[in-house]
Amino acid sequence: NFPHTGTFKSQAARDTLYPMLIERNGFKIALLNYTYGTNGIPVPSPTIVNLIDRKSIKKDLEKAKTMNPDKIITIIRWGWEYQSYPNPNQKSTADFLTQNGADIIIGMHPHVLQPMENYYDTVLQKDIVKIYSLGNFVSNQRKRKTDGGSLLRIELQKTGDLVTVKEVGFLLTWVHTKVIDKRKFWYVLPASYHLQNPNRLANSDLGKMKLFLDDSRKLLNKSNINVPEYVWNSKITKWTLK
Repeated sequence: NFPHTGTFKSQAARDTLYPMLIERNGFKIALLNYTYGTNGIPVPSPTIVNLIDRKSIKKDLEKAKTMNPDKIITIIRWGWEYQSYPNPNQKSTADFLTQNGADIIIGMHPHVLQPMENYYDTVLQKDIVKIYSLGNFVSNQRKRKTDGGSLLRIELQKTGDLVTVKEVGFLLTWVHTKVIDKRKFWYVLPASYHLQNPNRLANSDLGKMKLFLDDSRKLLNKSNINVPEYVWNSKITKWTLK
């Protein structure tokens, strides 16, 4: 019962189930999902994995628009690994997606964070959100910049028939690993909270987490467009925008 899209048992299943439409709290969201490849793993017929093919993506976006969604979100696996900035193909693909109907793009695969953008496009006359890479969420990678990632929060606002992007923010997360009784466990920690509560981690882990925070903030504070960070405010015990 876990909703998913982008992979299908057959063409008939894809024709019936795609794009996915989610309706919650008065909002209708169309969800699309694509990948550049399958890491060399063959896809046996009749199984389908959505690949980044502009011809088919354009058709999918046209179908999504007929569902009259409030927003169209495209999730996409793309880009070069371990690069902190999107490559030209990512940027070109992002422009193609927004020009053909996508409102929000959420990227993955580079294993490190990449810049995030939130702006009003005066030509397309709509809000655009581009998240080039959320980094690693649950991962065993421990090299610098790969041991964490971010959560994304997007708040939509509906006024009559008009739906706008009210707020976009990110929350940095760090992957803490620990061995208990010869078993290894992974914990996804809200980094800024644990930085303010240092007694919960060993000093060596705190140092690694702080390095991830410093690297991430240096990149995103410089390169993001209207996408600030959510940080833990211990005075009011709430997450607030930085």
